[in-house]
Amino acid sequence: MVKELMHSHRCVLCFRVTLIRAVKEYTTNNKSISQEARTKFPQIKEASERGILKLKYIEDQSSTHDKLLEALSKSEDVLKPFLLACDTKNQKMISISIGSILKLISQSVVSISTLPLILAKMTMLVDVGSEEQVQLKVLQGLLILITTLHDIHDDLLAQCLVLCFRLHSSKNSSIQHTSYATLPQIIRIIFDRVRHELQDQLPPDSTSLSGSNKGISSSPSDSSPQLQSISPNINLANNETSSSQDTVSVDPSSSSTNSPILMKKSSSAVELQNDKNGVPSSLKPCTRDAYLLLEDLCHITGGDNPTWLPPTTTIARSTGLELIEMIISVNQKLFIHLEEFKFLLKDRVCPLLIKSFKFKMDFGHTVRLMRVITQYISKYASIMVTESDVLLTKTIRMMESDNPIWMQVLALESLKTYTEDPAILRLFFRNYDKDNNAAKIFENLASCIGKYVQNLYHLDSSHYVLVNTSKNRWMDLLNRDESPIVKDNYIISICTESITGIVNAVSEINNPELSGERDEIFPQMANSCWVSILGAISMLLSKANDETLIQIVLKSLQSFTNTCGELHLSAPRDALLTCLCKTAMPTSLNSPYYGSSGEPREETEKKDKEKDETNKDDGDQQASSNGTNTLYAQPTIKNFLSLKTLLNIAHCMGGVLDETWLLVLETLEIWDKVLKTMNQTLQQDDRPNNNTNIGNSNNNISSNSVSSSPRPIGQGEIPILMTAMNSLFKSSYQLDDRSINYLFEALSKLCTNSLSKSSFVNSPTNLFSISKLVEASLSNISRIDKLWPLVSHHLIETVNFKNTYVRAFGVDSLTQIIKNALSLSSFPMTDIGADEYGGRIEGGEKTEGTNSGTPPKKFRSWDVEKLQERILESIHQILSVSGQILTTSWPILLSILLRVAHNNEKQYITIAFESLKLICNEFLSNLSPSCLVMVIEVVCSFVSQKSDINISLSASSGLLSDLTYFLANENALSNSKFKLEEEQQKDLLQQQQQQESDFILPPRVPGRIRLTIPSSSPYFLDKDRNLMSRMWLCAFTSMKVLCIDPRPAIRNGVIVSLFQTLATSLHLLEKDLIDLILWRILFPLVDEVKLCSEQADKERIDSDLGGGVMLLVHHSRNTAQKQWDETQVLPIGRMVIVFKTFFDTLRTLSTFTQAWEKLLNILETESKSSSKEVSMASISSLHEIVNSPITDISHPEITESVWDCLLRLSVKLTDQTNPVPKSLSVYIKVFLDFYNKTKSAMDSRQIIRVLQILYPLGLSELTNPQIHTLQLLKTFPPISEDIFPILITMLLKYVSIGINFEYSPSNCSVIFPPVVITKDLVYYSPMTEKSIDLISELFLHPTTTTTMRASIYEDILKVFGASMLTKFTKYHSNIWKISVTNLIKILPKGLLSINQDTQLLNSIKRNIIWTELIDSIQTFILHERTAQNTPNSSEKRSEEDKFDIDIINALSSEMVGFSGINVERVSIIRDRLVEILNEGSMLYNTGREKLSQSCYQNMFSICSKADPSNQESIEIAKTILPVILKRCREVLQHFVVDEKQSGQFPLSRTRLSEVSFVLKEIRDLQLQPGIYQQQIGGKSNNNIIEMGGKRPHLLELFGIISDCICTSEKEIKELLRSIFSIIGTEFLNIN
Repeated sequence: MVKELMHSHRCVLCFRVTLIRAVKEYTTNNKSISQEARTKFPQIKEASERGILKLKYIEDQSSTHDKLLEALSKSEDVLKPFLLACDTKNQKMISISIGSILKLISQSVVSISTLPLILAKMTMLVDVGSEEQVQLKVLQGLLILITTLHDIHDDLLAQCLVLCFRLHSSKNSSIQHTSYATLPQIIRIIFDRVRHELQDQLPPDSTSLSGSNKGISSSPSDSSPQLQSISPNINLANNETSSSQDTVSVDPSSSSTNSPILMKKSSSAVELQNDKNGVPSSLKPCTRDAYLLLEDLCHITGGDNPTWLPPTTTIARSTGLELIEMIISVNQKLFIHLEEFKFLLKDRVCPLLIKSFKFKMDFGHTVRLMRVITQYISKYASIMVTESDVLLTKTIRMMESDNPIWMQVLALESLKTYTEDPAILRLFFRNYDKDNNAAKIFENLASCIGKYVQNLYHLDSSHYVLVNTSKNRWMDLLNRDESPIVKDNYIISICTESITGIVNAVSEINNPELSGERDEIFPQMANSCWVSILGAISMLLSKANDETLIQIVLKSLQSFTNTCGELHLSAPRDALLTCLCKTAMPTSLNSPYYGSSGEPREETEKKDKEKDETNKDDGDQQASSNGTNTLYAQPTIKNFLSLKTLLNIAHCMGGVLDETWLLVLETLEIWDKVLKTMNQTLQQDDRPNNNTNIGNSNNNISSNSVSSSPRPIGQGEIPILMTAMNSLFKSSYQLDDRSINYLFEALSKLCTNSLSKSSFVNSPTNLFSISKLVEASLSNISRIDKLWPLVSHHLIETVNFKNTYVRAFGVDSLTQIIKNALSLSSFPMTDIGADEYGGRIEGGEKTEGTNSGTPPKKFRSWDVEKLQERILESIHQILSVSGQILTTSWPILLSILLRVAHNNEKQYITIAFESLKLICNEFLSNLSPSCLVMVIEVVCSFVSQKSDINISLSASSGLLSDLTYFLANENALSNSKFKLEEEQQKDLLQQQQQQESDFILPPRVPGRIRLTIPSSSPYFLDKDRNLMSRMWLCAFTSMKVLCIDPRPAIRNGVIVSLFQTLATSLHLLEKDLIDLILWRILFPLVDEVKLCSEQADKERIDSDLGGGVMLLVHHSRNTAQKQWDETQVLPIGRMVIVFKTFFDTLRTLSTFTQAWEKLLNILETESKSSSKEVSMASISSLHEIVNSPITDISHPEITESVWDCLLRLSVKLTDQTNPVPKSLSVYIKVFLDFYNKTKSAMDSRQIIRVLQILYPLGLSELTNPQIHTLQLLKTFPPISEDIFPILITMLLKYVSIGINFEYSPSNCSVIFPPVVITKDLVYYSPMTEKSIDLISELFLHPTTTTTMRASIYEDILKVFGASMLTKFTKYHSNIWKISVTNLIKILPKGLLSINQDTQLLNSIKRNIIWTELIDSIQTFILHERTAQNTPNSSEKRSEEDKFDIDIINALSSEMVGFSGINVERVSIIRDRLVEILNEGSMLYNTGREKLSQSCYQNMFSICSKADPSNQESIEIAKTILPVILKRCREVLQHFVVDEKQSGQFPLSRTRLSEVSFVLKEIRDLQLQPGIYQQQIGGKSNNNIIEMGGKRPHLLELFGIISDCICTSEKEIKELLRSIFSIIGTEFLNIN
């Protein structure tokens, strides 16, 4: 808000500053006028001086901008001097005055009352012929005046306009041009005020409709004020006119009645209420001014006197037309919605335009007139019907040949504008042509353009080039008085675009919004214009060579043809297609030889005979091409484009071509030959020329020969065109019955014509028509019965034709069509009895016939084998066509198929198998139960045949699946014939027997196999069961037999089919049948496959595919046993899937428990199979069971059985005598998944079982089981107190096995499975190391209680102590290092846990544990080194010293310093600990200096850090201090003795280092009171205690220290000096 106020304040200040500057400028101008008028014009001088004073007074008195402006406008003294100066002839004064007046007007200082006086002065200045500058300022003032003063109306406005008109008529070019620009601006302002005045009554711009017309635009160089106009888009459906920019929608049937301005419209003329001046009284002021202005403009332009403006007002006719054009093009809403302005259009503008034709028609006048007419018709044709009729008629007449060419071009441009808008053209037709209207504007327009194009036939083809007509239009040349030079290509382009527009207007596809008026508008429009359009298009296509122009014309032709076809206008359609085909025809081929009814010439026949004799051997390659090799010119680009258009029409509108199909096919026949010839030529040109010498010797070859011709135009289009031509007939199935009949009739006629030309016996002929007839027949094979008379007639004629090539092609085609036709169930064929058919099979007399006519007597030459094949083919065809009606013949047909399968003749197996597939796919529902059992036997025979393994595979996987699928469907049906009651089944059987008795069987042929059901079939054995169950048992029994086929692929496929059938159909079977399938089919199948696998040969074999074909087999399948292993895997996995999928169903069986145990037993047994594949598959199947819902905790009995199975498998799979690493890895996954699935419901007993399973896994020689075992054990916390010792015991067993230590658990009653260790212990080192870490981790886990730690701590110390000693047996192993580290970790909490009394711990037990711990550490630290366990490198020695030091530090801090040891004799424990430290300090000279130093440091540290407040720490220091002092005295004594004895030889580095280290520690040691107690002769030396202070030990050792003074070692001397200095300071007070 503050910002807005500040901005407003700044604006006011700015306006005030501007006004003040203007006041100063007025003052200056007054002074200039006063100076000029001082002698000659005293009155003016006086007025100027008065004005100066008045201006100064007003400026001083006015405090605000508004007051200043008001004072200036009311004061006459301000304007008076300027007006007086205008009356003089002094040009300088006049110039100053008029400039000041303009300034006053622009500042809104001039009031409306003074306006007449100002206009009078301006009129006077114009009348007297003032200077150019003055008149230009007058023009400027008029514009400013009208722009600034909005209340100027009527006479005042008229005076302003008169001045503009007068200045526009000036002879001064500058004034004339300025007024030429000013006048349109003033008129725009006037009409803008009208729109503003009526803005609430006129419809908004958003309601405007879209227009497609580009309208008329001014030239960029033209200074004309014309605006671009948009032609309306007329919607005939609702009689509305639309525009996209400044146009509005018009509904002639209704208009607004809310305003007096917007009048109601009726069918009769509206009488306007006029005032006394003849102006409608309902008009508002601004609207009135615009009305009067346009009315007078029409009067003045037409040479009449105006009614509003003064009678003397004149204007140039061209200017008037431009202004009228501007007004009607920009203000369309005004003229459409206001009846007053509509009246002006009708009674003023239109008469003016008609009258203008009577004036001299020069170029400039005609251009402007045509622009106004075009705008008038484009925007107002819907409301000015009669007027538009007159103007259109005059425009069309302008194109008559007796008119100047430029006039014709202008009229043509105007007509083109209308054709660009389809709605305008449809409006023309509706208003002037429809219902036999006499005007016929649309028809005349199209005829005019068409004739105009045809009159251009004399032009050369070079002029037929498409140019851009949107630029340099003649109707935009407003600045030219003479017409430009006429360019023919411009005229042709305009005509082409006009024709395209007309076609688009007629085409429904381009006007989808008017699809409802199709029957009313489009047919009449097409009929009225097609002759003209066809003539124009034909003319353009015949002359044009420009590709762009040709494409546009062809597009219009295609669109118009499509429209005529859709509207069923046969005459236009045929004429247009004739034109297109003529254009598409290459020039040299357009001869009677290739016509539809002409005869070949004699010369051509002679050439054909010669070519037939020379090319007889190449006939097969040329059977689809014409026999002649006539040379012809290359097709032009026009031909190619026309062919594309023709193909598009044939593809897209084949349903409306009707009789013209023949014309299209004749053209395509010729092009087929042309394209194939061109394709061959291209291939020859691309082929490398290897016979150059021969070619060079032939110098007389014609230049027109193929080899020397240039590469053809459109060579890249040849494959595309050929493909499009072929697809045309293949896609004919999309045509309706009526259209396809027309197509086939045309093909028949073409076939007749083609065969009549092929008169030679052995010559290749053009088979285009026949081949396309065949293609179309195959594409429409589903309705071949309707087309068969035509097809069969011509194909039989072809088969009987004397030309061998034609005959061969006809035979193949006929055979192909018949086979496809017979494959349809709707195709009729005579039914043949089964036995009669069987007799013909025996006699070999079966022939093929059709229902369309008598076939040739000798179709082909068949031998016996061919005949047998043909019989089997016929059987297949009979089954295909009539299989659904066969009844008693099924056993015979099945016997034939069975005989073929038993004979193992490959050439017949394939054909017979197709028939069997057809039976299984289509006719199983037609078979009786006994026949269905026979089909099962036949299918099994085809599976068992050895001649073709592919058929065996297909039969095993496909046909068996079809059979079982059929049984499943029948089982699901309640009314199935297999579910009939017993009495109903007997009735059905009697009916079948009656049919068989009525059928007379022929005598049996010896050796013929008749198919019967074997007595061992369940069909007879299980008669007590229902028929459906017996069918299932027959199917499964047969499949079970095939499951042990010697060929791996076959048996595997059958097994898969068997279990797939069970998976999809088991829910449909009865419970007793399911139980029978389990124990009669599935479990025996597993056992039989296992037996075959065990008995299989292990020698390498190759796969016999049958027929002597051998296939090399991969090494994983190169023995029979390996192949049987693959087979054994399948039933195991599939059995698991069945149990998993149908668990709920199987669980209800009475034998489910036995079946489940049987399944688990199979999986357990096969998991340890010698075959890795079987073992892996079995465990994987167990994994599937584990991951399935059946092993959820909701089924405890199932989970228990699986856990028991896993426990047994754990021992078997970890048997190191026969390792199975991959199976073991899968077993681990099974175990982990099952554990994670059931762990939430496990109790202690089950967890112990898990540990029992894990125990053998951890001892596997493989790393993966060990890792998974440890990872799982890590997830156990929190652990219960009863499980924790068991778990730690299991880990301790791992460690003990890894270090070869006999470990007997002291607190664990669980018996772990025995494991035989056969590998070297190095395989268990990783497990041992990680087990030690895990023991420490679990022992220190936050959830582990003190009681839990105490229960197992003794065992841990035993095993850890033993593992630490591996340092001396396997030094390079990490076990001892990890043991030391983890022992140190668990030491604090372990000692703390055993320090409390429990049921398992007492003082004696605790003393034993402390003793074992001390023994382990003492043995580890003080064990004698040997060459085997001594590190070789310094790094190894440093690493060993680190572990020694760590355990010494732990001993000192955690054991020696352990407070409150709960044992009976604590002193013994501490003495042993101190003993370890003391003995460790003695190892300095054995190469273990760091260990010795650590022992020294820990003893000195214990003594120096004893806490006086902790009596126990004081007692520990008292125990250690005598030991350490004794040790120091011994070291120093030995040093003194050894140094004396060494003479000149220095002592060893270690001796010197030890002495230096001891002296440093002695020097730095400070004792707390009460620690030092020296015993001399059994009595305490109190003097030393009293004198010693914190270092009494120095006095005790003073003697031996003094003995060391004689040493020659500088470091020792320095240490002695510092010690003596301390003694002197602390004991002798020497500073």
